Amino acid sequence: PRRNVTGSVVGRMAHDLCQRYLDDTVFGESLSRGYVRVMYEEVCDDPVGSINRVYQATLGRNAPKEVHSWYKEHMNSGGNSAEHDRMGLSRNATATASRWRTELPVLCVDTT
Repeated sequence: PRRNVTGSVVGRMAHDLCQRYLDDTVFGESLSRGYVRVMYEEVCDDPVGSINRVYQATLGRNAPKEVHSWYKEHMNSGGNSAEHDRMGLSRNATATASRWRTELPVLCVDTT
């Protein structure tokens, strides 16, 4: 249960996750092409621009309107399926993207 997770456990998990992200970033940037780093928050803030950036970098064209329609339908739902179904396909993406800020203990969030 979440209540049994201590700050030190979360800190270790966060450190390990950040290290994996750093390793992935270093590897991705070493590729000659076909790598685009996109933060989930960026996609939530500017879905059309972010999705088109990925399509442009990998396929040389903007995403089809069906892709944007799918995103809008599944990522802007009124509810938050991640509360009960973390693998669900519909959620309020903007709320999900910043939920960690309110759910983690204050001591685990370094804002510097």
